[in-house]
Parts: sequence; structure tokens; C-alpha cells
Amino acid sequence: MSKSFSSLQDLVSLLPDDAKKNEQIIEKKRGYDGSQQRIDIRLDKKSRGGKMVTVLSGFQSNPKELDTLCQTFKKLCGTGGTVRDNLIEIQGDHRKKMEQALIERGYKTRMIG
Repeated sequence: MSKSFSSLQDLVSLLPDDAKKNEQIIEKKRGYDGSQQRIDIRLDKKSRGGKMVTVLSGFQSNPKELDTLCQTFKKLCGTGGTVRDNLIEIQGDHRKKMEQALIERGYKTRMIG
């Protein structure tokens, strides 16, 4: 019994109902939930030629969400920044601004150092 499928969506009809529910649950888990994460905020200047960088760590998000969050923080502070190894680095000492912005978004924060 061979069926011809015109698209991948046609394959979904072959899945059992439990598999469809699991896909919906996975989709919900992909977004970041700030209330479930504690973000550590610290100031770092190691290996940077003496320049200070505000480092935000503890995110459990995918890279695209972190990039979007980093862009928002860069605009808020008016400086540059990047995402490296699941950390957000913002140039300069912006710990207070970052703490306020994260709390407004529902994250739990902790200042280190």
C-alpha cells in the first residue's frame, strides 16, 4: 500500500494523535520564560585590554531569541554588544540598566561582584 505525498504536511496525517500533541508541547517549550530563569549580571574586564563589559549569563534560550534580546539591550544602552556561548556581552558598565530591563521582562536577577 503505497501512498503518494505532495508535501510534508501530508505525512502528519499518518502520525498517531499522541505524536501531534507532543509536537505542540515542544513548540511551547521553545520560547524563553523569564520567570523560570535567574540571570547573573557581572562586570568583566579580563582579556579585553582594560575595557569593561557587562556580562549577562544564565539564559536558557535558543540563539535567535538571545540575538533579539541582545539587540534590545544594545539599543537601550546605546552601545555595542554580542552573544557568545549563551552569554550576552554589552560594552561598558550597564549593570543597573540591565537589571531593570530584565526585571521588567520577568527575569529573576542576581548581581555578582
